[in-house]
Amino acid sequence: MGAHRRAVVAAVLLWLLAGPGAWAASPIAAAGVALAPPVEGGVIFGQARDILTESPVAGAFVHLEGGQGGAYTDAGGYYRLPTPPGEWTVAVRAPGYLDMSQTRVRALVGRSTRADFDMVVANPTPAQEEELFRRMVTPPEQAWSPDFDVAMASAPTSIRVLMPDGQVVEMDLEEYVKGVVPQELPPSAPMEALKAQAVAARSYAVTSWNHAAQGANVCTTTHCQVWKNVHFSRTDQAVEATRGVFATYRGSIIRAFYFGHCDGHTRNSEDVWVQALPYCRSVACECGYTWLWGHGVGMCQEGAIAMARRGATFDEILRHYYTGISLIGMQPTPTPEPTATPTPTPEPVVTFTWPLQTGWNLISIPVVVSDTTPGSLFSSIAGNYDMVMQYDAFAPYARWKVYQAGSASQTGGLDYLDLRYGIWLRATAPCTLTVSGLAITTPTEIPLINGLNLVAYPSLRARNVSDALASIAGKYVRVYAYRADRPDSPWVLYDFTVPPELNPLQQMTPGLGYWIEMVQPANWRVDP
Repeated sequence: MGAHRRAVVAAVLLWLLAGPGAWAASPIAAAGVALAPPVEGGVIFGQARDILTESPVAGAFVHLEGGQGGAYTDAGGYYRLPTPPGEWTVAVRAPGYLDMSQTRVRALVGRSTRADFDMVVANPTPAQEEELFRRMVTPPEQAWSPDFDVAMASAPTSIRVLMPDGQVVEMDLEEYVKGVVPQELPPSAPMEALKAQAVAARSYAVTSWNHAAQGANVCTTTHCQVWKNVHFSRTDQAVEATRGVFATYRGSIIRAFYFGHCDGHTRNSEDVWVQALPYCRSVACECGYTWLWGHGVGMCQEGAIAMARRGATFDEILRHYYTGISLIGMQPTPTPEPTATPTPTPEPVVTFTWPLQTGWNLISIPVVVSDTTPGSLFSSIAGNYDMVMQYDAFAPYARWKVYQAGSASQTGGLDYLDLRYGIWLRATAPCTLTVSGLAITTPTEIPLINGLNLVAYPSLRARNVSDALASIAGKYVRVYAYRADRPDSPWVLYDFTVPPELNPLQQMTPGLGYWIEMVQPANWRVDP
Protein backbone atom coordinates (compact mmCIF):
# COMPACT_ATOMS: atom_id res chain seq x y z
CA MET A 1 0.00 0.00 0.00
CA GLY A 2 1.42 3.39 -0.98
CA ALA A 3 2.05 6.09 1.59
CA HIS A 4 -0.74 8.29 0.28
CA ARG A 5 -3.27 5.46 0.35
CA ARG A 6 -2.20 4.43 3.86
CA ALA A 7 -2.75 8.01 4.99
CA VAL A 8 -6.18 8.14 3.38
CA VAL A 9 -7.27 4.82 4.92
CA ALA A 10 -5.89 5.85 8.32
CA ALA A 11 -7.78 9.13 8.15
CA VAL A 12 -10.98 7.35 7.20
CA LEU A 13 -10.67 4.93 10.10
CA LEU A 14 -9.90 7.72 12.55
CA TRP A 15 -13.00 9.55 11.39
CA LEU A 16 -15.06 6.37 11.58
CA LEU A 17 -13.99 5.92 15.17
CA ALA A 18 -14.64 9.58 15.97
CA GLY A 19 -18.16 9.31 14.61
CA PRO A 20 -20.34 11.37 12.29
CA GLY A 21 -19.78 14.65 14.09
CA ALA A 22 -16.14 14.66 13.03
CA TRP A 23 -16.90 14.47 9.31
CA ALA A 24 -16.94 18.16 8.50
CA ALA A 25 -13.47 18.67 9.93
CA SER A 26 -11.97 15.40 8.73
CA PRO A 27 -8.97 15.38 6.36
CA ILE A 28 -10.92 13.08 4.04
CA ALA A 29 -13.70 15.64 3.64
CA ALA A 30 -11.12 18.35 3.06
CA ALA A 31 -9.51 16.24 0.36
CA GLY A 32 -12.86 15.54 -1.27
CA VAL A 33 -12.57 11.78 -0.78
CA ALA A 34 -15.95 10.06 -0.29
CA LEU A 35 -16.27 7.33 2.31
CA ALA A 36 -18.18 5.10 -0.13
CA PRO A 37 -20.04 5.62 -3.42
CA PRO A 38 -23.50 7.07 -2.73
CA VAL A 39 -26.63 5.22 -3.75
CA GLU A 40 -28.10 7.52 -6.38
CA GLY A 41 -31.77 6.93 -5.80
CA GLY A 42 -34.54 7.38 -3.32
CA VAL A 43 -35.99 5.67 -0.28
CA ILE A 44 -38.78 3.13 0.03
CA PHE A 45 -40.25 3.12 3.52
CA GLY A 46 -43.32 1.88 5.32
CA GLN A 47 -44.74 -0.29 8.06
CA ALA A 48 -45.41 -4.02 8.43
CA ARG A 49 -48.37 -4.88 10.62
CA ASP A 50 -50.65 -7.81 11.40
CA ILE A 51 -53.75 -7.49 9.22
CA LEU A 52 -56.01 -8.83 11.96
CA THR A 53 -54.68 -7.15 15.11
CA GLU A 54 -53.19 -4.12 13.31
CA SER A 55 -50.22 -4.43 15.66
CA PRO A 56 -46.73 -3.79 14.24
CA VAL A 57 -44.63 -6.72 13.06
CA ALA A 58 -41.12 -6.12 14.42
CA GLY A 59 -38.06 -7.87 13.01
CA ALA A 60 -39.54 -8.50 9.55
CA PHE A 61 -36.92 -8.53 6.78
CA VAL A 62 -37.75 -6.22 3.86
CA HIS A 63 -35.71 -6.38 0.67
CA LEU A 64 -35.76 -5.71 -3.06
CA GLU A 65 -36.21 -8.73 -5.29
CA GLY A 66 -33.21 -8.84 -7.60
CA GLY A 67 -31.42 -6.13 -5.61
CA GLN A 68 -28.88 -6.01 -2.82
CA GLY A 69 -29.35 -5.21 0.81
CA GLY A 70 -32.42 -5.08 2.97
CA ALA A 71 -33.73 -3.74 6.25
CA TYR A 72 -35.42 -5.12 9.36
CA THR A 73 -38.53 -3.49 10.75
CA ASP A 74 -38.14 -1.79 14.10
CA ALA A 75 -40.29 -2.19 17.21
CA GLY A 76 -42.98 -0.07 15.56
CA GLY A 77 -42.93 -2.22 12.43
CA TYR A 78 -41.28 0.52 10.37
CA TYR A 79 -38.50 0.09 7.83
CA ARG A 80 -36.46 2.36 5.58
CA LEU A 81 -34.82 0.99 2.43
CA PRO A 82 -32.44 3.15 0.34
CA THR A 83 -33.21 2.18 -3.24
CA PRO A 84 -31.68 2.81 -6.68
CA PRO A 85 -34.09 4.50 -9.12
CA GLY A 86 -36.48 2.25 -11.02
CA GLU A 87 -39.48 -0.01 -10.58
CA TRP A 88 -39.04 -2.68 -7.94
CA THR A 89 -40.74 -5.60 -6.26
CA VAL A 90 -40.41 -5.14 -2.50
CA ALA A 91 -40.66 -8.37 -0.51
CA VAL A 92 -41.07 -9.01 3.22
CA ARG A 93 -40.86 -12.08 5.40
CA ALA A 94 -41.29 -12.61 9.12
CA PRO A 95 -41.50 -15.68 11.36
CA GLY A 96 -45.10 -16.85 11.75
CA TYR A 97 -46.37 -14.91 8.73
CA LEU A 98 -46.83 -15.65 5.03
CA ASP A 99 -44.16 -14.19 2.73
CA MET A 100 -45.56 -11.33 0.66
CA SER A 101 -44.47 -8.60 -1.75
CA GLN A 102 -45.55 -5.49 -3.58
CA THR A 103 -44.81 -5.15 -7.29
CA ARG A 104 -44.42 -2.00 -9.37
CA VAL A 105 -43.05 0.11 -6.51
CA ARG A 106 -41.28 3.04 -8.10
CA ALA A 107 -38.20 4.64 -6.52
CA LEU A 108 -37.33 8.14 -7.70
CA VAL A 109 -34.12 10.07 -7.17
CA GLY A 110 -34.35 12.20 -4.05
CA ARG A 111 -37.91 11.04 -3.29
CA SER A 112 -39.50 8.77 -0.70
CA THR A 113 -42.07 6.12 -1.66
CA ARG A 114 -44.28 4.42 0.91
CA ALA A 115 -45.05 0.69 0.76
CA ASP A 116 -46.94 -0.74 3.76
CA PHE A 117 -47.52 -4.45 4.34
CA ASP A 118 -50.59 -6.01 5.99
CA MET A 119 -49.19 -9.41 6.94
CA VAL A 120 -51.21 -12.62 7.28
CA VAL A 121 -50.48 -15.22 9.93
CA ALA A 122 -49.21 -18.47 8.44
CA ASN A 123 -51.46 -20.83 10.42
CA PRO A 124 -54.68 -19.02 11.33
CA THR A 125 -57.33 -20.51 13.59
CA PRO A 126 -60.83 -21.13 12.12
CA ALA A 127 -62.01 -17.87 13.71
CA GLN A 128 -59.07 -16.01 12.19
CA GLU A 129 -59.78 -17.61 8.78
CA GLU A 130 -63.32 -16.28 8.90
CA GLU A 131 -62.10 -12.82 9.84
CA LEU A 132 -59.48 -12.91 7.07
CA PHE A 133 -62.18 -13.68 4.52
CA ARG A 134 -64.30 -10.84 5.82
CA ARG A 135 -61.43 -8.34 5.73
CA MET A 136 -59.64 -9.36 2.56
CA VAL A 137 -62.37 -10.53 0.17
CA THR A 138 -64.75 -8.20 -1.64
CA PRO A 139 -66.97 -10.22 -4.02
CA PRO A 140 -66.95 -8.80 -7.54
CA GLU A 141 -70.05 -7.34 -9.19
CA GLN A 142 -69.23 -8.90 -12.58
CA ALA A 143 -72.45 -7.86 -14.32
CA TRP A 144 -72.90 -9.73 -17.61
CA SER A 145 -73.25 -7.65 -20.78
CA PRO A 146 -74.33 -9.19 -24.10
CA ASP A 147 -72.39 -6.55 -26.00
CA PHE A 148 -69.04 -7.69 -24.63
CA ASP A 149 -69.63 -11.39 -23.84
CA VAL A 150 -66.99 -12.66 -26.24
CA ALA A 151 -66.12 -16.36 -26.12
CA MET A 152 -62.50 -16.92 -27.09
CA ALA A 153 -61.17 -20.11 -28.66
CA SER A 154 -57.55 -19.23 -27.83
CA ALA A 155 -56.19 -17.35 -24.87
CA PRO A 156 -54.06 -14.20 -24.96
CA THR A 157 -50.89 -13.94 -22.90
CA SER A 158 -51.47 -10.33 -21.82
CA ILE A 159 -54.34 -8.26 -20.49
CA ARG A 160 -55.17 -4.55 -20.67
CA VAL A 161 -56.00 -3.18 -17.24
CA LEU A 162 -57.67 0.17 -16.48
CA MET A 163 -55.79 1.50 -13.47
CA PRO A 164 -57.29 3.77 -10.76
CA ASP A 165 -55.55 6.83 -12.24
CA GLY A 166 -57.23 6.27 -15.62
CA GLN A 167 -54.18 4.87 -17.38
CA VAL A 168 -54.43 1.59 -19.27
CA VAL A 169 -51.56 -0.78 -18.56
CA GLU A 170 -50.90 -3.89 -20.60
CA MET A 171 -49.45 -6.56 -18.33
CA ASP A 172 -48.59 -10.21 -18.50
CA LEU A 173 -51.70 -12.29 -17.87
CA GLU A 174 -50.11 -14.40 -15.16
CA GLU A 175 -48.77 -11.31 -13.36
CA TYR A 176 -52.28 -9.89 -13.45
CA VAL A 177 -53.81 -13.08 -12.00
CA LYS A 178 -51.21 -13.05 -9.20
CA GLY A 179 -52.54 -9.63 -8.21
CA VAL A 180 -56.16 -10.84 -8.25
CA VAL A 181 -56.10 -14.12 -6.30
CA PRO A 182 -55.08 -12.73 -2.85
CA GLN A 183 -57.77 -10.04 -3.16
CA GLU A 184 -60.45 -12.63 -3.90
CA LEU A 185 -59.47 -15.38 -1.43
CA PRO A 186 -57.40 -15.17 1.77
CA PRO A 187 -53.85 -16.36 0.99
CA SER A 188 -54.10 -18.82 3.88
CA ALA A 189 -57.01 -20.67 2.18
CA PRO A 190 -56.47 -24.31 1.11
CA MET A 191 -54.16 -24.58 -1.88
CA GLU A 192 -56.72 -26.34 -4.13
CA ALA A 193 -59.22 -23.52 -3.49
CA LEU A 194 -56.57 -20.94 -4.40
CA LYS A 195 -55.82 -22.83 -7.62
CA ALA A 196 -59.53 -22.98 -8.52
CA GLN A 197 -59.71 -19.21 -7.89
CA ALA A 198 -56.69 -18.65 -10.16
CA VAL A 199 -58.32 -20.53 -13.06
CA ALA A 200 -61.63 -18.70 -12.56
CA ALA A 201 -59.95 -15.27 -12.42
CA ARG A 202 -57.82 -16.05 -15.49
CA SER A 203 -60.82 -17.29 -17.49
CA TYR A 204 -63.00 -14.35 -16.49
CA ALA A 205 -60.31 -11.81 -17.38
CA VAL A 206 -59.63 -12.95 -20.95
CA THR A 207 -63.34 -13.09 -21.82
CA SER A 208 -63.98 -9.58 -20.53
CA TRP A 209 -64.08 -6.35 -22.48
CA ASN A 210 -65.87 -4.35 -19.85
CA HIS A 211 -64.02 -1.10 -20.53
CA ALA A 212 -63.91 -1.03 -24.32
CA ALA A 213 -64.37 2.73 -24.37
CA GLN A 214 -61.05 3.10 -22.54
CA GLY A 215 -59.36 0.31 -24.51
CA ALA A 216 -59.19 -2.03 -21.51
CA ASN A 217 -60.41 -5.53 -20.72
CA VAL A 218 -60.85 -5.07 -16.98
CA CYS A 219 -60.49 -2.53 -14.21
CA THR A 220 -59.02 -3.07 -10.74
CA THR A 221 -62.26 -2.75 -8.75
CA THR A 222 -65.22 -4.94 -7.87
CA HIS A 223 -66.82 -3.83 -11.14
CA CYS A 224 -64.68 -6.55 -12.74
CA GLN A 225 -62.47 -8.30 -10.20
CA VAL A 226 -60.20 -6.67 -7.63
CA TRP A 227 -56.51 -6.36 -8.57
CA LYS A 228 -53.72 -4.90 -6.45
CA ASN A 229 -49.94 -4.94 -6.70
CA VAL A 230 -49.87 -7.06 -3.52
CA HIS A 231 -48.72 -10.67 -3.86
CA PHE A 232 -48.28 -13.54 -1.41
CA SER A 233 -45.85 -16.36 -2.11
CA ARG A 234 -48.63 -18.86 -1.46
CA THR A 235 -51.08 -17.35 -3.95
CA ASP A 236 -48.28 -16.92 -6.48
CA GLN A 237 -47.65 -20.66 -6.08
CA ALA A 238 -51.30 -21.37 -6.91
CA VAL A 239 -51.11 -19.25 -10.05
CA GLU A 240 -47.89 -20.89 -11.20
CA ALA A 241 -49.33 -24.35 -10.55
CA THR A 242 -52.22 -23.56 -12.93
CA ARG A 243 -50.31 -21.41 -15.44
CA GLY A 244 -52.13 -21.45 -18.78
CA VAL A 245 -55.15 -23.38 -17.49
CA PHE A 246 -58.62 -22.12 -18.55
CA ALA A 247 -62.16 -23.35 -17.98
CA THR A 248 -63.86 -24.00 -21.34
CA TYR A 249 -67.28 -25.00 -22.64
CA ARG A 250 -67.39 -26.64 -26.06
CA GLY A 251 -63.94 -25.31 -26.90
CA SER A 252 -64.45 -21.69 -25.81
CA ILE A 253 -63.27 -20.08 -22.59
CA ILE A 254 -66.14 -19.38 -20.21
CA ARG A 255 -67.12 -16.23 -18.35
CA ALA A 256 -66.14 -17.76 -15.00
CA PHE A 257 -68.33 -15.74 -12.64
CA TYR A 258 -67.77 -16.20 -8.90
CA PHE A 259 -68.98 -14.64 -5.66
CA GLY A 260 -68.50 -14.66 -1.86
CA HIS A 261 -70.93 -17.30 -0.63
CA CYS A 262 -74.40 -18.64 -1.28
CA ASP A 263 -77.18 -19.88 0.98
CA GLY A 264 -76.94 -23.58 0.12
CA HIS A 265 -77.24 -23.38 -3.68
CA THR A 266 -75.91 -21.21 -6.48
CA ARG A 267 -78.14 -19.43 -9.03
CA ASN A 268 -78.90 -19.94 -12.71
CA SER A 269 -77.48 -17.04 -14.70
CA GLU A 270 -80.92 -16.14 -16.18
CA ASP A 271 -82.38 -15.86 -12.69
CA VAL A 272 -79.95 -13.03 -11.94
CA TRP A 273 -79.26 -11.46 -15.34
CA VAL A 274 -80.81 -12.16 -18.75
CA GLN A 275 -79.12 -14.92 -20.68
CA ALA A 276 -79.07 -18.58 -19.72
CA LEU A 277 -75.40 -19.63 -19.79
CA PRO A 278 -75.20 -23.42 -20.07
CA TYR A 279 -72.25 -23.65 -17.69
CA CYS A 280 -73.80 -21.39 -15.02
CA ARG A 281 -76.48 -23.72 -13.62
CA SER A 282 -77.75 -23.80 -10.06
CA VAL A 283 -75.93 -26.43 -7.99
CA ALA A 284 -76.04 -27.49 -4.36
CA CYS A 285 -73.32 -26.01 -2.17
CA GLU A 286 -72.24 -26.90 1.36
CA CYS A 287 -70.64 -23.58 2.18
CA GLY A 288 -72.28 -23.48 5.61
CA TYR A 289 -74.17 -20.20 5.16
CA THR A 290 -77.91 -19.55 5.06
CA TRP A 291 -77.75 -16.18 3.29
CA LEU A 292 -76.35 -14.95 -0.01
CA TRP A 293 -73.28 -12.71 -0.33
CA GLY A 294 -72.76 -11.62 -3.91
CA HIS A 295 -74.61 -12.26 -7.16
CA GLY A 296 -74.83 -16.04 -6.67
CA VAL A 297 -73.78 -17.13 -10.18
CA GLY A 298 -70.87 -19.53 -10.79
CA MET A 299 -68.35 -20.51 -8.13
CA CYS A 300 -69.14 -19.94 -4.46
CA GLN A 301 -65.78 -18.95 -2.95
CA GLU A 302 -66.59 -20.14 0.57
CA GLY A 303 -67.96 -23.32 -0.97
CA ALA A 304 -64.69 -23.82 -2.85
CA ILE A 305 -62.79 -23.54 0.44
CA ALA A 306 -65.15 -26.04 2.07
CA MET A 307 -64.70 -28.52 -0.82
CA ALA A 308 -60.91 -28.18 -0.67
CA ARG A 309 -60.94 -28.88 3.05
CA ARG A 310 -62.86 -32.09 2.34
CA GLY A 311 -60.15 -33.16 -0.10
CA ALA A 312 -61.46 -31.94 -3.48
CA THR A 313 -58.90 -30.96 -6.11
CA PHE A 314 -59.08 -27.66 -7.96
CA ASP A 315 -60.47 -29.27 -11.14
CA GLU A 316 -63.17 -31.07 -9.12
CA ILE A 317 -64.15 -27.75 -7.55
CA LEU A 318 -64.37 -26.03 -10.93
CA ARG A 319 -66.38 -28.85 -12.54
CA HIS A 320 -68.83 -28.77 -9.65
CA TYR A 321 -69.65 -25.08 -9.97
CA TYR A 322 -69.36 -24.73 -13.78
CA THR A 323 -71.59 -27.34 -15.39
CA GLY A 324 -70.20 -29.37 -18.29
CA ILE A 325 -66.84 -27.59 -18.56
CA SER A 326 -63.42 -28.87 -19.57
CA LEU A 327 -59.99 -27.53 -18.63
CA ILE A 328 -57.51 -26.65 -21.34
CA GLY A 329 -53.83 -25.85 -20.99
CA MET A 330 -51.49 -27.40 -18.47
CA GLN A 331 -52.94 -30.15 -16.33
CA PRO A 332 -50.84 -29.93 -13.16
CA THR A 333 -51.03 -32.47 -10.41
CA PRO A 334 -52.64 -31.23 -7.19
CA THR A 335 -50.34 -29.44 -4.80
CA PRO A 336 -50.72 -31.17 -1.43
CA GLU A 337 -51.19 -29.18 1.70
CA PRO A 338 -48.19 -29.40 4.02
CA THR A 339 -48.54 -32.35 6.37
CA ALA A 340 -48.22 -31.91 10.07
CA THR A 341 -44.71 -32.55 11.35
CA PRO A 342 -43.71 -33.50 14.87
CA THR A 343 -42.93 -30.61 17.16
CA PRO A 344 -39.18 -30.08 16.84
CA THR A 345 -36.94 -30.37 19.84
CA PRO A 346 -36.18 -26.85 21.11
CA GLU A 347 -32.78 -25.63 20.03
CA PRO A 348 -30.29 -25.19 22.88
CA VAL A 349 -29.65 -21.68 24.09
CA VAL A 350 -26.13 -20.39 23.50
CA THR A 351 -24.64 -17.82 25.87
CA PHE A 352 -22.03 -15.55 24.31
CA THR A 353 -19.70 -13.43 26.46
CA TRP A 354 -17.21 -10.78 25.37
CA PRO A 355 -14.92 -8.56 27.47
CA LEU A 356 -15.26 -4.84 26.76
CA GLN A 357 -12.63 -2.20 27.43
CA THR A 358 -13.24 1.38 28.50
CA GLY A 359 -13.74 3.42 25.34
CA TRP A 360 -14.69 2.24 21.88
CA ASN A 361 -15.10 -1.47 21.09
CA LEU A 362 -15.82 -2.89 17.62
CA ILE A 363 -17.91 -6.01 18.17
CA SER A 364 -20.48 -8.36 16.67
CA ILE A 365 -23.11 -10.67 18.15
CA PRO A 366 -22.72 -14.24 16.76
CA VAL A 367 -26.00 -15.69 18.06
CA VAL A 368 -29.66 -15.34 17.02
CA VAL A 369 -31.74 -13.13 19.32
CA SER A 370 -35.38 -12.12 18.98
CA ASP A 371 -35.07 -8.58 20.35
CA THR A 372 -32.32 -6.50 18.73
CA THR A 373 -33.20 -3.16 20.29
CA PRO A 374 -30.02 -1.73 21.87
CA GLY A 375 -31.50 -1.50 25.35
CA SER A 376 -32.43 -5.18 25.34
CA LEU A 377 -29.34 -6.48 23.56
CA PHE A 378 -26.96 -4.72 25.94
CA SER A 379 -29.00 -5.10 29.14
CA SER A 380 -26.17 -7.12 30.74
CA ILE A 381 -23.94 -4.02 30.73
CA ALA A 382 -26.56 -1.41 31.57
CA GLY A 383 -24.88 1.58 33.19
CA ASN A 384 -21.47 0.66 31.75
CA TYR A 385 -21.87 2.09 28.24
CA ASP A 386 -23.19 5.35 26.84
CA MET A 387 -23.28 5.03 23.05
CA VAL A 388 -23.86 2.44 20.30
CA MET A 389 -23.34 3.07 16.58
CA GLN A 390 -23.87 1.18 13.33
CA TYR A 391 -22.87 2.17 9.82
CA ASP A 392 -25.38 1.67 6.99
CA ALA A 393 -23.31 1.60 3.81
CA PHE A 394 -26.46 1.46 1.66
CA ALA A 395 -27.99 4.67 2.99
CA PRO A 396 -27.80 7.60 0.53
CA TYR A 397 -27.19 9.94 3.48
CA ALA A 398 -26.98 9.81 7.30
CA ARG A 399 -25.13 6.50 7.19
CA TRP A 400 -24.25 6.53 10.89
CA LYS A 401 -27.08 5.38 13.16
CA VAL A 402 -26.65 6.26 16.85
CA TYR A 403 -28.20 5.09 20.12
CA GLN A 404 -27.58 7.13 23.31
CA ALA A 405 -27.92 4.89 26.36
CA GLY A 406 -30.22 6.32 29.03
CA SER A 407 -31.56 9.09 26.80
CA ALA A 408 -35.32 9.56 26.81
CA SER A 409 -35.18 11.07 23.33
CA GLN A 410 -33.56 8.89 20.67
CA THR A 411 -33.01 10.83 17.44
CA GLY A 412 -30.04 8.93 16.03
CA GLY A 413 -32.09 6.39 14.07
CA LEU A 414 -30.68 3.24 15.72
CA ASP A 415 -33.94 1.77 17.01
CA TYR A 416 -32.75 -1.79 16.43
CA LEU A 417 -29.51 -3.46 15.37
CA ASP A 418 -28.94 -5.48 12.22
CA LEU A 419 -26.71 -8.27 13.53
CA ARG A 420 -25.21 -8.89 10.07
CA TYR A 421 -23.20 -5.73 10.54
CA GLY A 422 -20.57 -4.59 13.02
CA ILE A 423 -21.31 -2.55 16.13
CA TRP A 424 -19.30 0.27 17.69
CA LEU A 425 -19.98 0.36 21.44
CA ARG A 426 -18.46 2.89 23.83
CA ALA A 427 -18.01 1.44 27.32
CA THR A 428 -17.64 3.77 30.29
CA ALA A 429 -15.94 1.07 32.39
CA PRO A 430 -14.45 -2.38 31.80
CA CYS A 431 -17.27 -4.94 31.71
CA THR A 432 -18.34 -8.23 30.19
CA LEU A 433 -21.14 -8.35 27.64
CA THR A 434 -23.38 -11.42 27.96
CA VAL A 435 -25.95 -12.25 25.28
CA SER A 436 -28.07 -15.42 25.17
CA GLY A 437 -29.67 -16.69 21.99
CA LEU A 438 -29.83 -19.58 19.54
CA ALA A 439 -26.86 -20.85 17.59
CA ILE A 440 -26.68 -19.75 13.94
CA THR A 441 -27.29 -22.95 11.95
CA THR A 442 -27.58 -21.69 8.35
CA PRO A 443 -25.26 -19.51 6.24
CA THR A 444 -25.71 -15.75 6.54
CA GLU A 445 -25.76 -13.56 3.42
CA ILE A 446 -24.35 -10.06 3.97
CA PRO A 447 -24.70 -7.55 1.09
CA LEU A 448 -21.60 -5.38 0.60
CA ILE A 449 -21.05 -2.24 -1.46
CA ASN A 450 -17.98 -1.14 -3.39
CA GLY A 451 -15.90 0.59 -0.72
CA LEU A 452 -15.84 0.27 3.07
CA ASN A 453 -18.36 -1.95 4.84
CA LEU A 454 -18.73 -2.39 8.60
CA VAL A 455 -19.62 -6.06 9.07
CA ALA A 456 -20.26 -8.61 11.77
CA TYR A 457 -18.82 -12.11 11.81
CA PRO A 458 -21.99 -14.19 12.42
CA SER A 459 -20.31 -17.45 13.36
CA LEU A 460 -19.14 -19.11 16.56
CA ARG A 461 -16.14 -20.64 14.75
CA ALA A 462 -12.88 -18.74 14.14
CA ARG A 463 -11.45 -19.06 10.61
CA ASN A 464 -8.44 -17.86 8.68
CA VAL A 465 -9.35 -14.59 6.95
CA SER A 466 -8.95 -16.01 3.43
CA ASP A 467 -11.17 -19.00 4.29
CA ALA A 468 -13.83 -16.87 5.97
CA LEU A 469 -13.96 -14.54 2.93
CA ALA A 470 -13.74 -17.28 0.29
CA SER A 471 -17.15 -16.39 -1.17
CA ILE A 472 -15.93 -12.86 -2.06
CA ALA A 473 -12.37 -13.78 -3.10
CA GLY A 474 -11.02 -11.27 -5.60
CA LYS A 475 -13.67 -8.70 -4.68
CA TYR A 476 -12.03 -7.27 -1.55
CA VAL A 477 -8.57 -5.85 -0.88
CA ARG A 478 -8.31 -5.22 2.86
CA VAL A 479 -9.88 -6.17 6.18
CA TYR A 480 -9.49 -4.14 9.38
CA ALA A 481 -10.13 -5.27 12.94
CA TYR A 482 -10.10 -3.02 16.00
CA ARG A 483 -8.74 -4.72 19.13
CA ALA A 484 -9.72 -2.57 22.09
CA ASP A 485 -7.61 -4.82 24.34
CA ARG A 486 -4.50 -3.50 22.54
CA PRO A 487 -4.73 0.26 23.22
CA ASP A 488 -1.26 1.02 21.85
CA SER A 489 -1.99 -0.46 18.41
CA PRO A 490 -5.67 -1.43 18.19
CA TRP A 491 -5.96 -1.52 14.38
CA VAL A 492 -5.01 -4.85 12.81
CA LEU A 493 -4.80 -5.20 9.01
CA TYR A 494 -5.21 -8.02 6.50
CA ASP A 495 -4.05 -7.02 3.01
CA PHE A 496 -5.09 -9.30 0.14
CA THR A 497 -1.95 -8.37 -1.82
CA VAL A 498 0.34 -9.63 0.95
CA PRO A 499 1.01 -13.34 1.59
CA PRO A 500 -1.44 -14.49 4.30
CA GLU A 501 1.32 -15.54 6.71
CA LEU A 502 2.75 -12.00 6.66
CA ASN A 503 -0.49 -10.26 7.59
CA PRO A 504 -0.96 -9.09 11.19
CA LEU A 505 -4.65 -10.10 11.02
CA GLN A 506 -4.71 -13.86 10.67
CA GLN A 507 -8.19 -14.91 11.78
CA MET A 508 -11.76 -13.68 11.88
CA THR A 509 -12.90 -14.20 15.45
CA PRO A 510 -16.44 -14.53 16.88
CA GLY A 511 -17.33 -11.37 18.78
CA LEU A 512 -15.28 -8.95 16.69
CA GLY A 513 -16.58 -6.58 14.03
CA TYR A 514 -14.61 -5.76 10.88
CA TRP A 515 -14.24 -3.20 8.15
CA ILE A 516 -14.01 -4.84 4.72
CA GLU A 517 -12.76 -2.74 1.81
CA MET A 518 -14.44 -4.00 -1.38
CA VAL A 519 -13.52 -3.30 -4.99
CA GLN A 520 -16.95 -4.37 -6.30
CA PRO A 521 -20.37 -5.07 -4.77
CA ALA A 522 -21.00 -8.64 -3.64
CA ASN A 523 -22.87 -10.80 -1.16
CA TRP A 524 -20.63 -12.33 1.50
CA ARG A 525 -21.76 -15.81 2.52
CA VAL A 526 -20.71 -16.62 6.08
CA ASP A 527 -20.95 -20.26 7.08
CA PRO A 528 -22.16 -20.93 10.66
